[in-house]
Amino acid sequence: MEAPQSQPAKLGDLSLFGQAALDMEQFRVFLLGRNPASRPYAAGLVNRYYEQQETWGLRADLLLAQCFHETGVMTSWWSQKPRRNLCGLGVTGQSLPPGQTPPAAEAGQWVLDAASGTWYKGLVFATFEAAVSAHYAHMWAYVGAFLNNPDLDARAAVADKYRFSGARAIAVARAWHITTPNGLAGRWAVPGVNYGASIEAMLNAVAAYVPPAGLDLSFNNTEF
Repeated sequence: MEAPQSQPAKLGDLSLFGQAALDMEQFRVFLLGRNPASRPYAAGLVNRYYEQQETWGLRADLLLAQCFHETGVMTSWWSQKPRRNLCGLGVTGQSLPPGQTPPAAEAGQWVLDAASGTWYKGLVFATFEAAVSAHYAHMWAYVGAFLNNPDLDARAAVADKYRFSGARAIAVARAWHITTPNGLAGRWAVPGVNYGASIEAMLNAVAAYVPPAGLDLSFNNTEF
């Protein structure tokens, strides 16, 4: 009798915990190749994600893949200076037309588009370093909801000051035991259909990327 065939893993079911499977250089080259305008910060951004991996115990390559998915490989309005929002933190789709101002109680949670005079709800970060830390911290709010690590909780509360406590409370109240990108669907992203699969698909795209001949692979890091 033939041995039963193992079922292929479902796309998006990789563990968020542990070490990156992809080398950081592959992310640097992919980012630069897909978005040449990232040259002033590409190397620093990728390096920061990998530096934070040991602190949080979360895979840098999956968080970077999520960042690239959320931002269109760092081409979205939210990801650009001065906003530097790498993963949709606090972005709700809410806006206020010219002439209106955000509630005082939500100071720091809105950003003004000077060109149009419209306010948009979402977080901004003074540096890419702070933005990467906030991404890890917010992910920790979800995946670490039932793990006992007061040191990381304290670090996360500082790095993601507008969102961590609320996200953690929701994760606990709703018993979210999130361990994979698929677990983020309907939680990090709403409705988030195929959200986890999209993150892993981005990871696979990075892994398979071959830069075009003649691509200038120098980085200057002037904006990091």
